[in-house]
Amino acid sequence: MKALIVEDDPHLSFTWKETLEDTGFECFCVSSTKEATACALRARYDLYVLDLFVEDGNTVSLSDWIAIRHPGASILMVTGSGMFAQGDHTQVASGVSWLLRKPINVSDLAAVAEYLAGRSGREVSQHPA
Repeated sequence: MKALIVEDDPHLSFTWKETLEDTGFECFCVSSTKEATACALRARYDLYVLDLFVEDGNTVSLSDWIAIRHPGASILMVTGSGMFAQGDHTQVASGVSWLLRKPINVSDLAAVAEYLAGRSGREVSQHPA
């Protein structure tokens, strides 16, 4: 399974990439909506991990575009802001499958990614121990 991580903090991007790779995802990281759009035009990803605010704006429109362009893909939005405090993200970003708040516990990230992969009917390949 492939995951695209859109996060402009290189430390978080690296940590999330390592976590998801340990879970069995092949991960690609970008830091802007422009780069994410270019990647999504070239390839299909099973999971999109989108930080709400990145260097060139917010990812709400990107999440809507992904939901239309790649139906069935799971979108996990991450935010450190107070936006969507009442769980109202589905009214603004209807394609988002799950919302996590920073700081993220990496075990929560792994669990949600595995859940979303299972919900889509796709298996996450486990690396041999």
